[in-house]
Amino acid sequence: MSAVIIPLPGAAVAPVLTPKLPPGRPPWNVSSIQRGRKLRAIRDSWRARADELEARARDMRERALGFAEGYAAYCLEEAASLQAQALEARQRCR
Repeated sequence: MSAVIIPLPGAAVAPVLTPKLPPGRPPWNVSSIQRGRKLRAIRDSWRARADELEARARDMRERALGFAEGYAAYCLEEAASLQAQALEARQRCR
């Protein structure tokens, strides 16, 4: 079998080289890599916070199983609060 290259209408014959941008302000549609890194780091920190809160909520629920009624109610209430905070942190990651 042999491959055949079919040229598309309007396609360049050779690769088009784009010149490097001069120093200064970038065009309006070009975003900075640094800003993307910063946003990703912020999202990662919120995800880590949500994971930590969910783990603490799980731990509080497990504690509630083995204790008296009053303390169990406190643990379950605290777990619900931690779960709500984790949900809020997860929504900030988006």
